[in-house]
Amino acid sequence: MELSVTLVKLRDKSAYAPDCNFTHGKKGAIVGHLEEICGGKKERRTFLRSVYGVLSSRDLEPWQWNALWRWLGPPIEFGGKWYPHPECEPETRALLRAALIEAGQVEMGLFDKSVT
Repeated sequence: MELSVTLVKLRDKSAYAPDCNFTHGKKGAIVGHLEEICGGKKERRTFLRSVYGVLSSRDLEPWQWNALWRWLGPPIEFGGKWYPHPECEPETRALLRAALIEAGQVEMGLFDKSVT
């Protein structure tokens, strides 16, 4: 699958400080928000494998944590609300759809919020 410009930037090691030291709390927040956007733990792992080639967030390098932190839109000081990049959710869904199709799985209403 060809990644969008924004997702390609997530792979650009030179764009992010390589020596960032994220606390367990910040890493947990990143994982939680990424899991929310992806729609679950399995989907988050598929996302990480597709973007970084890792099977778990434990395998991420410091610059990758920094890239995800910026992409997900760290919380604003006032109110702590996260403001992800506007294309964050649609890009993630497109990437996950492509990964499922590539794996030979049927789409069957993937991410269709109207289906209960």
